[in-house]
Amino acid sequence: KQPGIQIDADVEWNGNCDITLQATLTKGVKFTFGVRSIQLSERIHILLSPLTTELPIISAIQFGFANPPTDIHLEFTGVVKSLNKFMGPIHDLIQSSLVKMLVLPQRMI
Repeated sequence: KQPGIQIDADVEWNGNCDITLQATLTKGVKFTFGVRSIQLSERIHILLSPLTTELPIISAIQFGFANPPTDIHLEFTGVVKSLNKFMGPIHDLIQSSLVKMLVLPQRMI
């Protein structure tokens, strides 16, 4: 096990973003969709490791959620915003993707 610094913190993130995607079905049929804001709160686990004897003493930063985020709010734009009956499956897909990528023991480096 390599030496490191572990930080656990409760995070409330309210991020305004401007993510816009455009899909083209045929030459004449295009639609845009995106995300305007993301809000979530959860405990985040940050690991600063391995440590070195040379500046900047931290070789890597790893982070992940201690538990699956349960309070995720997304504000969609474009065609997705009007598809209310699909919001549940879209939310579930995003939630499961976060769990696969960022809930311990998985981490982002």
